[in-house]
Amino acid sequence: MYLTNTQFQRLGVSRSARSLNALLNDLERRKLIRAIRFDGVPRRETFYCLAERGASWLEVEMGNEVKLSLYPKSTRGFDRDFFHRKLTVDFHIALVKWIRKKNDPLGQEQGHRSRHQPLSLPVFDRYFDVTGANRTHDPIRSRLAAKTRVLIDRKRKVIPDVNFVMADRR
Repeated sequence: MYLTNTQFQRLGVSRSARSLNALLNDLERRKLIRAIRFDGVPRRETFYCLAERGASWLEVEMGNEVKLSLYPKSTRGFDRDFFHRKLTVDFHIALVKWIRKKNDPLGQEQGHRSRHQPLSLPVFDRYFDVTGANRTHDPIRSRLAAKTRVLIDRKRKVIPDVNFVMADRR
């Protein structure tokens, strides 16, 4: 996942920009996250993403709930895709917040998950999430491909920005 300072604040990680910056700088110094900066480019916030060391730490702390593949191996080409990627993450955040509000219309949970959540988002794939192998001779699993890819036939495909499943247990 790629998040900017603004997105972290929207998620409620910190109410203060100063304390959020201190936290992010500390995590970056400890090599748990990586900053993707666009020096000299106006209107571009720094993106933060999980680093390999952070992914390993999360895997130990959370067990099998976290996949190590969730950290990016490369950020090449990221600058050409900045706004599209940011808006896709903004949509994800807005959808998660909407689901939380629907699950707790009176705001009684105060940020804690209730045991019974009628609405959930078990699957949310973005066009920049990939699957497959970079180096393989298997024609079925060859090449990295967007997780959102939908094959129309053998030669045509569509890559939507997101594919998601919203479950309603009411």
